Amino acid sequence: MAGEILDVDDLVVEKREPMVEAAGQARKNRTGFSDVMVASGNLSTGCARAVAFDRHAGKRSKAMELLS
Repeated sequence: MAGEILDVDDLVVEKREPMVEAAGQARKNRTGFSDVMVASGNLSTGCARAVAFDRHAGKRSKAMELLS
């Protein structure tokens, strides 16, 4: 769904390319788009990983660790 939203002509998106990549990763890993965006943003600023409460995000993303 996030990928389709990014294709709307009237929508202006700041830093579009990372969002397109995140949408692809979310689809590929069956992870939520927002989880992928958080992990991607953290990695781009030098964080080693993000901590998630979501079991699926914690298991499917190498950049996220499940907080238990």
